[in-house]
Amino acid sequence: MAIRTARESVEALDEVDLEPIKNKVLNTAKRFGKARFAQLASKHAGLATELPPYIEEAINWLRDDAAH
Repeated sequence: MAIRTARESVEALDEVDLEPIKNKVLNTAKRFGKARFAQLASKHAGLATELPPYIEEAINWLRDDAAH
């Protein structure tokens, strides 16, 4: 079995239809609570290929605030 690099794994995800699992993810978040779900999801954050604009804006806001 070949071992995939992180980039190959992310590129493979681009080929997967994630639409069917959206409800499962949302139900999991509801069941565990937002904080616990965020902890679990953070383990996979390194696989993200793009950020929603509101998250990117929040990160930039935090960076600007920390610089002062």
